[in-house]
Amino acid sequence: MKVKNLILLFFFSFAFCIVAKSQTNLKEYKFPGKGLKQHPFLYVGEWDFRNPKAQKMTIVRNGKVVWQYSIPMRTATGGIQEFDDATLLPNGNIVYACMSGAGIITPEKNIIWQYICSKGTETHSCQPIGKDSVLLVVNDSARPRVLIN
Repeated sequence: MKVKNLILLFFFSFAFCIVAKSQTNLKEYKFPGKGLKQHPFLYVGEWDFRNPKAQKMTIVRNGKVVWQYSIPMRTATGGIQEFDDATLLPNGNIVYACMSGAGIITPEKNIIWQYICSKGTETHSCQPIGKDSVLLVVNDSARPRVLIN
């Protein structure tokens, strides 16, 4: 249920951006109900051009940013990376894919599990399965594969 809410909020915020840009006389959009204060959510954006050197995940509660984590836009070897799939777990950890790999990060910003893609491969999809496994899809033109760790 929580994942569905996160997906709906992501699409809702995307739809808001479209509405705001399509109405030039719109000064301030009023969200229904309590607006962003009504639902806590995890926001993970791709290619945020406001910050060309890093990509970030953000947790919002009561309409305020309470947690953020950033990764550099470029890996140590010069490859591009961005956040893709992300799931907030009941214990507060976040399972995420970031093009150059995937990981699990704690609320204290400790990475407790990490997968780094080999050269020429990428990952954009990962999902937690149960309490101790992650489903990870690796894009590889030579041999596409699905990993469960």
